[in-house]
Amino acid sequence: MFVEGTSPPACPHCGELMDGGPAGVEGQPVFEAGHVNTILYCDAFKETVEFYRRFLGLQVTFANQWFVEFRLADRATMSIVDAARATVPAVEGKGMTLSLRVADLDDLRQRLTELGIPATDISRRFGSRVFDIHDPEGHRIEFWTE
Repeated sequence: MFVEGTSPPACPHCGELMDGGPAGVEGQPVFEAGHVNTILYCDAFKETVEFYRRFLGLQVTFANQWFVEFRLADRATMSIVDAARATVPAVEGKGMTLSLRVADLDDLRQRLTELGIPATDISRRFGSRVFDIHDPEGHRIEFWTE
């Protein structure tokens, strides 16, 4: 909902007006995340951990027998959890996309295909250049650049 007399914000990628309006109190967010961790609950736990560690080369920041955390950026991590040991079930990649902006999209796509990872062609989506891959659990990973 927008405040009367104001314009909705524009998408930074495509310029289209976005739905929704300021959240929180007086347009200010109710919190600021100091760190973001995305958690993927997986039936194919070992294969998915190996994919992110070996093929994508992500740094492990914590690991035990059923939980592995990878560094994505300074204030962002991603965790892979063995769904057999968790209270949250795996979604088998349904309804989830991990979207990562990268510096050199063409080089990354070439490196991944050389490793045997199937990747879509580079295309335009929401004003950005983008391609997708899938991890062993079926989660879509979208790599993009402006």
